Amino acid sequence: LHLLALGFMIIDHLRFIPGLAANYGILFICIGRLAFPLFALKATEGWYHTKNHGQYLLRMVILAVISEVPFDLMVFGKIDTDGQNVIWTILISLLVIGGIESTWKQEGSKSEQEFVSCAIFVAGMAMAGIMNTDYSYSGVILIVGMYFLKQWSYRILLMAFVNFLLLGNVKFEPSGIPVQSLALLSLPLMWIY
Repeated sequence: LHLLALGFMIIDHLRFIPGLAANYGILFICIGRLAFPLFALKATEGWYHTKNHGQYLLRMVILAVISEVPFDLMVFGKIDTDGQNVIWTILISLLVIGGIESTWKQEGSKSEQEFVSCAIFVAGMAMAGIMNTDYSYSGVILIVGMYFLKQWSYRILLMAFVNFLLLGNVKFEPSGIPVQSLALLSLPLMWIY
């Protein structure tokens, strides 16, 4: 599944090649929308199955830092701090998941644990927004939601909510196609997984 996600992401990034973008840009973007939900699922599954969360986070930090320069050069044409790649969104989401899990292990009332968990979740969404990561707070909602919503029916509702309501305004001009809604086409691949 992660290889499919990687393939979809590479196809999406082909739109940054000037000669290809003019002829096939919309096609590359449409295919590329399938990548993020698959990466989100794999990140949550990785967190769930790893025996060492610290090492998992360290690998994500290294990947985020290493991939930022090529991302900036590809998207902005220079090193730029205006936007961060999607790995930062995944990393922030995993930190939120870890923080919430840690809160649940602490002693205290259920209402205190719920309050702290919500505060961690909101802080993670704010961090993604402030850092201007790809998918921003919507990505954090999707990844954290996928982790805690194990039943497929809930995951489908979450995907629909994030992609239509939160990211539905992402349209490819001049056609007006709501390209982000095409991410829902990744659901059958997730289901098979």
